Amino acid sequence: MAWSLAPRFSVPVDDSVASAQVLLTEVVAAITTLEARRVDLDQRMTDAETRLDDLQYRMTELSDKRKARAVGAFINGDAIVESKIQLDDERVRIITSIEGIEKSDGDRRKALERQIDTLSQRLRDDTAARQATDPELAELTAARQLLQDKIASILDTTVDVPVGPTDIALTAAAALGRRRSASALAAAGDTAGAAAATEATQRELQRLAALVARPTPGAYNRDGSPKSIGPTPLLEAAPLAERLLAEWSLLDDRRMTVMLFALQQVGKPYVWGGSGPDVYDCSGLVMRAWALAGVRLQHGSASQVASGPPVAVGQMIVGDLLGYGPGSNRHVTMYIGADRVVEAKGSAYGVIVTNARYSDMDGAARMP
Repeated sequence: MAWSLAPRFSVPVDDSVASAQVLLTEVVAAITTLEARRVDLDQRMTDAETRLDDLQYRMTELSDKRKARAVGAFINGDAIVESKIQLDDERVRIITSIEGIEKSDGDRRKALERQIDTLSQRLRDDTAARQATDPELAELTAARQLLQDKIASILDTTVDVPVGPTDIALTAAAALGRRRSASALAAAGDTAGAAAATEATQRELQRLAALVARPTPGAYNRDGSPKSIGPTPLLEAAPLAERLLAEWSLLDDRRMTVMLFALQQVGKPYVWGGSGPDVYDCSGLVMRAWALAGVRLQHGSASQVASGPPVAVGQMIVGDLLGYGPGSNRHVTMYIGADRVVEAKGSAYGVIVTNARYSDMDGAARMP
Protein backbone atom coordinates (compact mmCIF):
# COMPACT_ATOMS: atom_id res chain seq x y z
CA MET A 1 0.00 0.00 0.00
CA ALA A 2 1.43 3.42 -0.96
CA TRP A 3 1.09 5.88 1.92
CA SER A 4 0.66 8.98 -0.24
CA LEU A 5 -1.11 10.71 2.68
CA ALA A 6 1.77 10.10 5.09
CA PRO A 7 2.87 13.76 5.41
CA ARG A 8 -0.56 14.57 6.71
CA PHE A 9 -1.23 11.53 8.87
CA SER A 10 0.58 9.16 11.18
CA VAL A 11 3.02 6.91 9.33
CA PRO A 12 2.21 3.29 10.21
CA VAL A 13 4.97 1.86 12.40
CA ASP A 14 4.24 -1.68 11.21
CA ASP A 15 1.86 -3.72 9.12
CA SER A 16 -0.49 -4.46 12.00
CA VAL A 17 -4.22 -4.01 12.32
CA ALA A 18 -3.62 -1.54 15.15
CA SER A 19 -1.54 0.77 12.94
CA ALA A 20 -4.10 0.60 10.13
CA GLN A 21 -6.89 1.39 12.58
CA VAL A 22 -5.01 4.44 13.92
CA LEU A 23 -4.59 5.78 10.41
CA LEU A 24 -8.20 4.94 9.55
CA THR A 25 -9.37 7.01 12.52
CA GLU A 26 -7.33 9.99 11.32
CA VAL A 27 -8.57 9.68 7.74
CA VAL A 28 -12.19 9.47 8.88
CA ALA A 29 -11.70 12.59 11.02
CA ALA A 30 -10.25 14.43 8.01
CA ILE A 31 -13.23 13.38 5.89
CA THR A 32 -15.60 14.68 8.58
CA THR A 33 -13.77 18.03 8.70
CA LEU A 34 -13.73 18.35 4.91
CA GLU A 35 -17.40 17.48 4.65
CA ALA A 36 -18.21 20.14 7.26
CA ARG A 37 -16.40 22.65 5.05
CA ARG A 38 -18.42 21.48 2.04
CA VAL A 39 -21.67 21.79 4.00
CA ASP A 40 -20.68 25.33 4.99
CA LEU A 41 -20.00 26.21 1.36
CA ASP A 42 -23.33 24.67 0.35
CA GLN A 43 -25.08 26.88 2.90
CA ARG A 44 -23.27 29.97 1.65
CA MET A 45 -24.24 29.09 -1.91
CA THR A 46 -27.86 28.52 -0.89
CA ASP A 47 -27.92 31.87 0.95
CA ALA A 48 -26.44 33.61 -2.09
CA GLU A 49 -29.00 32.00 -4.38
CA THR A 50 -31.84 33.14 -2.11
CA ARG A 51 -30.45 36.68 -2.01
CA LEU A 52 -30.03 36.70 -5.79
CA ASP A 53 -33.64 35.64 -6.22
CA ASP A 54 -34.72 38.54 -3.98
CA LEU A 55 -32.61 41.06 -5.90
CA GLN A 56 -33.92 39.79 -9.23
CA TYR A 57 -37.47 40.21 -7.92
CA ARG A 58 -36.72 43.79 -6.87
CA MET A 59 -35.24 44.54 -10.29
CA THR A 60 -38.39 43.18 -11.92
CA GLU A 61 -40.50 45.28 -9.57
CA LEU A 62 -38.63 48.43 -10.58
CA SER A 63 -39.07 47.58 -14.25
CA ASP A 64 -42.81 47.02 -13.79
CA LYS A 65 -43.19 50.37 -12.02
CA ARG A 66 -41.31 52.10 -14.81
CA LYS A 67 -43.63 50.58 -17.39
CA ALA A 68 -46.64 51.73 -15.38
CA ARG A 69 -45.31 55.29 -15.31
CA ALA A 70 -44.71 55.18 -19.05
CA VAL A 71 -48.34 54.25 -19.59
CA GLY A 72 -49.43 57.06 -17.27
CA ALA A 73 -47.40 59.55 -19.27
CA PHE A 74 -49.79 59.20 -22.18
CA ILE A 75 -52.74 61.56 -22.25
CA ASN A 76 -55.82 60.63 -24.25
CA GLY A 77 -53.82 57.96 -26.05
CA ASP A 78 -51.26 60.48 -27.43
CA ALA A 79 -47.65 60.42 -26.24
CA ILE A 80 -46.45 63.63 -24.64
CA VAL A 81 -43.87 64.90 -27.09
CA GLU A 82 -44.29 68.64 -26.69
CA SER A 83 -41.58 70.63 -24.96
CA LYS A 84 -42.13 71.84 -21.41
CA ILE A 85 -42.68 75.40 -22.64
CA GLN A 86 -45.76 74.24 -24.60
CA LEU A 87 -47.26 72.39 -21.67
CA ASP A 88 -49.40 73.88 -18.99
CA ASP A 89 -47.98 74.18 -15.50
CA GLU A 90 -49.68 71.05 -14.21
CA ARG A 91 -48.31 68.88 -16.97
CA VAL A 92 -44.85 70.35 -16.49
CA ARG A 93 -45.08 69.51 -12.81
CA ILE A 94 -46.12 65.91 -13.59
CA ILE A 95 -43.32 65.37 -16.08
CA THR A 96 -40.77 66.93 -13.73
CA SER A 97 -41.98 64.62 -10.99
CA ILE A 98 -41.71 61.60 -13.29
CA GLU A 99 -38.20 62.60 -14.31
CA GLY A 100 -37.21 62.84 -10.64
CA ILE A 101 -38.62 59.39 -9.93
CA GLU A 102 -36.85 57.98 -12.99
CA LYS A 103 -33.52 59.33 -11.75
CA SER A 104 -34.11 57.90 -8.27
CA ASP A 105 -35.11 54.50 -9.69
CA GLY A 106 -32.13 54.58 -12.00
CA ASP A 107 -29.85 54.99 -9.00
CA ARG A 108 -31.62 52.13 -7.23
CA ARG A 109 -31.29 49.96 -10.33
CA LYS A 110 -27.54 50.59 -10.47
CA ALA A 111 -27.20 49.74 -6.79
CA LEU A 112 -29.13 46.49 -7.30
CA GLU A 113 -26.99 45.63 -10.32
CA ARG A 114 -23.84 46.12 -8.23
CA GLN A 115 -25.22 43.86 -5.50
CA ILE A 116 -26.15 41.21 -8.08
CA ASP A 117 -22.65 41.36 -9.59
CA THR A 118 -21.07 41.00 -6.13
CA LEU A 119 -23.28 38.06 -5.15
CA SER A 120 -22.80 36.35 -8.51
CA GLN A 121 -19.02 36.61 -8.08
CA ARG A 122 -19.28 35.25 -4.53
CA LEU A 123 -21.39 32.36 -5.80
CA ARG A 124 -18.82 31.61 -8.50
CA ASP A 125 -16.00 31.73 -5.93
CA ASP A 126 -17.81 29.43 -3.50
CA THR A 127 -18.71 27.04 -6.31
CA ALA A 128 -15.05 26.92 -7.34
CA ALA A 129 -13.96 26.45 -3.71
CA ARG A 130 -16.35 23.55 -3.25
CA GLN A 131 -15.27 21.99 -6.52
CA ALA A 132 -11.66 22.30 -5.37
CA THR A 133 -12.44 20.00 -2.43
CA ASP A 134 -13.50 17.18 -4.75
CA PRO A 135 -10.00 15.75 -5.43
CA GLU A 136 -9.11 15.82 -1.73
CA LEU A 137 -12.35 14.10 -0.79
CA ALA A 138 -11.78 11.48 -3.48
CA GLU A 139 -8.25 10.86 -2.19
CA LEU A 140 -9.41 10.58 1.41
CA THR A 141 -12.29 8.31 0.45
CA ALA A 142 -9.92 6.06 -1.52
CA ALA A 143 -7.54 5.95 1.45
CA ARG A 144 -10.40 5.01 3.77
CA GLN A 145 -11.45 2.19 1.45
CA LEU A 146 -7.86 0.91 1.19
CA LEU A 147 -7.55 0.87 4.97
CA GLN A 148 -10.87 -0.87 5.44
CA ASP A 149 -9.91 -3.48 2.84
CA LYS A 150 -6.53 -3.97 4.50
CA ILE A 151 -8.05 -4.48 7.94
CA ALA A 152 -10.66 -6.82 6.50
CA SER A 153 -8.02 -8.89 4.72
CA ILE A 154 -5.98 -9.22 7.91
CA LEU A 155 -8.93 -10.09 10.11
CA ASP A 156 -10.72 -12.04 7.36
CA THR A 157 -13.90 -10.24 8.36
CA THR A 158 -15.89 -7.14 7.52
CA VAL A 159 -14.96 -3.70 8.81
CA ASP A 160 -17.49 -1.48 10.54
CA VAL A 161 -17.83 1.63 8.42
CA PRO A 162 -17.47 4.73 10.63
CA VAL A 163 -20.67 6.65 11.19
CA GLY A 164 -21.01 9.40 8.65
CA PRO A 165 -22.08 10.16 5.10
CA THR A 166 -21.40 7.56 2.41
CA ASP A 167 -19.77 8.21 -0.96
CA ILE A 168 -23.17 7.97 -2.63
CA ALA A 169 -24.74 10.41 -0.15
CA LEU A 170 -21.92 12.94 -0.51
CA THR A 171 -21.95 12.77 -4.29
CA ALA A 172 -25.75 13.09 -4.47
CA ALA A 173 -25.57 16.17 -2.25
CA ALA A 174 -22.86 17.65 -4.47
CA ALA A 175 -24.90 17.03 -7.62
CA LEU A 176 -27.95 18.70 -6.10
CA GLY A 177 -25.86 21.68 -5.00
CA ARG A 178 -24.38 22.05 -8.49
CA ARG A 179 -27.86 22.00 -10.07
CA ARG A 180 -29.03 24.75 -7.74
CA SER A 181 -25.97 26.85 -8.50
CA ALA A 182 -26.51 26.48 -12.25
CA SER A 183 -30.14 27.62 -11.91
CA ALA A 184 -29.22 30.61 -9.74
CA LEU A 185 -26.39 31.72 -12.03
CA ALA A 186 -28.63 31.39 -15.08
CA ALA A 187 -31.30 33.49 -13.36
CA ALA A 188 -28.67 36.13 -12.61
CA GLY A 189 -27.72 36.27 -16.28
CA ASP A 190 -24.31 34.70 -15.72
CA THR A 191 -24.25 32.46 -18.79
CA ALA A 192 -20.63 31.39 -18.39
CA GLY A 193 -21.03 30.61 -14.70
CA ALA A 194 -24.23 28.66 -15.33
CA ALA A 195 -22.54 26.63 -18.08
CA ALA A 196 -19.61 25.81 -15.79
CA ALA A 197 -21.98 24.76 -12.99
CA THR A 198 -23.96 22.61 -15.43
CA GLU A 199 -20.77 20.86 -16.54
CA ALA A 200 -19.86 20.31 -12.88
CA THR A 201 -23.33 18.83 -12.28
CA GLN A 202 -22.82 16.35 -15.11
CA ARG A 203 -19.48 15.29 -13.67
CA GLU A 204 -21.08 14.69 -10.28
CA LEU A 205 -23.89 12.66 -11.90
CA GLN A 206 -21.34 10.55 -13.77
CA ARG A 207 -19.52 9.86 -10.51
CA LEU A 208 -22.82 9.12 -8.78
CA ALA A 209 -23.83 6.66 -11.51
CA ALA A 210 -20.52 4.84 -11.10
CA LEU A 211 -21.06 4.61 -7.34
CA VAL A 212 -24.69 3.48 -7.64
CA ALA A 213 -23.63 0.84 -10.18
CA ARG A 214 -21.13 -0.76 -7.80
CA PRO A 215 -22.03 -4.01 -6.08
CA THR A 216 -23.00 -3.70 -2.46
CA PRO A 217 -20.38 -4.36 0.30
CA GLY A 218 -19.05 -7.90 0.25
CA ALA A 219 -18.59 -7.80 -3.52
CA TYR A 220 -15.68 -10.26 -3.61
CA ASN A 221 -15.37 -13.95 -2.86
CA ARG A 222 -12.36 -15.19 -0.92
CA ASP A 223 -10.63 -16.25 -4.15
CA GLY A 224 -10.91 -12.63 -5.43
CA SER A 225 -13.70 -13.29 -7.91
CA PRO A 226 -16.63 -10.85 -7.99
CA LYS A 227 -19.78 -11.82 -6.18
CA SER A 228 -23.14 -11.32 -7.83
CA ILE A 229 -25.78 -8.97 -6.45
CA GLY A 230 -28.77 -10.47 -8.14
CA PRO A 231 -28.29 -10.37 -11.91
CA THR A 232 -25.56 -7.70 -11.84
CA PRO A 233 -21.96 -8.91 -11.34
CA LEU A 234 -19.15 -6.50 -10.60
CA LEU A 235 -17.81 -6.66 -14.16
CA GLU A 236 -21.07 -5.19 -15.48
CA ALA A 237 -20.81 -2.04 -13.36
CA ALA A 238 -19.65 0.17 -16.26
CA PRO A 239 -22.56 -0.69 -18.61
CA LEU A 240 -24.92 -0.31 -15.65
CA ALA A 241 -23.61 3.20 -15.01
CA GLU A 242 -24.23 4.07 -18.65
CA ARG A 243 -27.82 2.83 -18.34
CA LEU A 244 -28.32 4.95 -15.24
CA LEU A 245 -27.02 8.09 -16.95
CA ALA A 246 -29.25 7.44 -19.97
CA GLU A 247 -32.35 7.19 -17.76
CA TRP A 248 -31.34 10.19 -15.63
CA SER A 249 -30.91 12.34 -18.75
CA LEU A 250 -34.69 12.06 -19.32
CA LEU A 251 -35.70 13.25 -15.85
CA ASP A 252 -37.47 16.50 -15.11
CA ASP A 253 -36.32 18.66 -12.20
CA ARG A 254 -38.86 17.16 -9.79
CA ARG A 255 -37.84 13.54 -10.23
CA MET A 256 -34.14 14.39 -10.26
CA THR A 257 -34.53 16.27 -6.97
CA VAL A 258 -36.52 13.42 -5.40
CA MET A 259 -33.90 10.87 -6.44
CA LEU A 260 -30.93 12.94 -5.30
CA PHE A 261 -32.55 13.60 -1.92
CA ALA A 262 -33.20 9.90 -1.39
CA LEU A 263 -29.61 9.04 -2.36
CA GLN A 264 -28.32 11.68 0.08
CA GLN A 265 -29.74 9.52 2.87
CA VAL A 266 -27.77 6.39 1.93
CA GLY A 267 -25.85 5.16 4.95
CA LYS A 268 -28.28 6.48 7.56
CA PRO A 269 -29.75 4.03 10.08
CA TYR A 270 -33.13 2.32 9.81
CA VAL A 271 -35.51 2.93 12.71
CA TRP A 272 -39.12 1.80 12.49
CA GLY A 273 -41.32 4.91 12.28
CA GLY A 274 -38.40 7.17 11.32
CA SER A 275 -38.95 9.93 8.76
CA GLY A 276 -35.67 11.83 8.93
CA PRO A 277 -33.55 13.71 9.05
CA ASP A 278 -31.26 11.26 10.87
CA VAL A 279 -33.12 7.94 10.70
CA TYR A 280 -35.72 6.44 8.35
CA ASP A 281 -37.98 3.51 7.82
CA CYS A 282 -38.96 2.45 4.29
CA SER A 283 -42.06 4.61 3.88
CA GLY A 284 -40.55 7.52 5.85
CA LEU A 285 -37.77 7.81 3.27
CA VAL A 286 -40.24 7.77 0.37
CA MET A 287 -42.53 10.27 2.08
CA ARG A 288 -39.75 12.81 2.71
CA ALA A 289 -38.26 12.47 -0.77
CA TRP A 290 -41.53 13.04 -2.62
CA ALA A 291 -42.50 15.87 -0.27
CA LEU A 292 -39.75 17.90 -1.98
CA ALA A 293 -41.75 17.65 -5.19
CA GLY A 294 -44.94 18.78 -3.49
CA VAL A 295 -46.43 15.27 -3.30
CA ARG A 296 -47.99 14.53 0.06
CA LEU A 297 -47.87 10.84 0.95
CA GLN A 298 -48.96 9.02 4.09
CA HIS A 299 -46.36 7.31 6.25
CA GLY A 300 -47.21 3.76 5.20
CA SER A 301 -46.07 1.52 2.35
CA ALA A 302 -49.55 0.26 1.39
CA SER A 303 -51.09 3.73 1.10
CA GLN A 304 -48.06 5.04 -0.79
CA VAL A 305 -48.17 2.34 -3.45
CA ALA A 306 -51.95 2.74 -3.69
CA SER A 307 -51.60 6.50 -4.28
CA GLY A 308 -50.41 6.12 -7.89
CA PRO A 309 -51.53 4.14 -10.94
CA PRO A 310 -50.00 0.68 -11.40
CA VAL A 311 -46.93 0.40 -13.60
CA ALA A 312 -45.45 -2.74 -15.12
CA VAL A 313 -41.91 -4.03 -14.73
CA GLY A 314 -39.92 -2.65 -17.63
CA GLN A 315 -42.01 0.52 -17.72
CA MET A 316 -40.85 2.06 -14.45
CA ILE A 317 -39.10 5.41 -14.32
CA VAL A 318 -37.05 7.05 -11.59
CA GLY A 319 -39.13 7.81 -8.51
CA ASP A 320 -41.70 5.04 -9.01
CA LEU A 321 -42.46 2.81 -6.02
CA LEU A 322 -42.19 -0.96 -5.60
CA GLY A 323 -44.33 -2.56 -2.88
CA TYR A 324 -43.93 -5.88 -1.08
CA GLY A 325 -46.17 -8.05 1.04
CA PRO A 326 -49.96 -8.44 0.84
CA GLY A 327 -51.33 -5.18 -0.48
CA SER A 328 -47.77 -3.77 -0.32
CA ASN A 329 -48.14 -3.46 3.44
CA ARG A 330 -44.71 -4.79 4.41
CA HIS A 331 -42.15 -2.76 2.51
CA VAL A 332 -41.65 -0.10 -0.18
CA THR A 333 -38.62 0.89 -2.27
CA MET A 334 -37.93 3.66 -4.80
CA TYR A 335 -36.78 2.94 -8.34
CA ILE A 336 -33.69 4.94 -9.38
CA GLY A 337 -33.04 3.48 -12.84
CA ALA A 338 -31.36 0.48 -14.47
CA ASP A 339 -33.15 -2.00 -12.19
CA ARG A 340 -31.71 -0.36 -9.07
CA VAL A 341 -33.59 0.96 -6.04
CA VAL A 342 -32.86 3.01 -2.93
CA GLU A 343 -34.53 1.78 0.23
CA ALA A 344 -34.47 1.89 4.02
CA LYS A 345 -34.22 -1.89 4.18
CA GLY A 346 -34.06 -2.72 7.87
CA SER A 347 -32.08 -2.28 11.07
CA ALA A 348 -29.30 -4.55 9.80
CA TYR A 349 -28.86 -2.50 6.62
CA GLY A 350 -30.04 1.10 7.01
CA VAL A 351 -30.63 3.12 3.83
CA ILE A 352 -28.96 1.34 0.91
CA VAL A 353 -28.86 1.08 -2.88
CA THR A 354 -29.44 -2.39 -4.29
CA ASN A 355 -31.06 -4.33 -7.12
CA ALA A 356 -34.82 -4.15 -7.60
CA ARG A 357 -36.51 -7.37 -6.47
CA TYR A 358 -39.25 -8.17 -8.96
CA SER A 359 -39.95 -11.82 -8.13
CA ASP A 360 -41.65 -11.15 -4.77
CA MET A 361 -43.01 -7.70 -5.62
CA ASP A 362 -46.70 -7.14 -4.86
CA GLY A 363 -46.99 -4.20 -7.25
CA ALA A 364 -45.46 -0.98 -8.50
CA ALA A 365 -46.92 2.54 -8.72
CA ARG A 366 -46.17 5.56 -10.88
CA MET A 367 -45.68 8.70 -8.85
CA PRO A 368 -47.10 11.92 -10.40
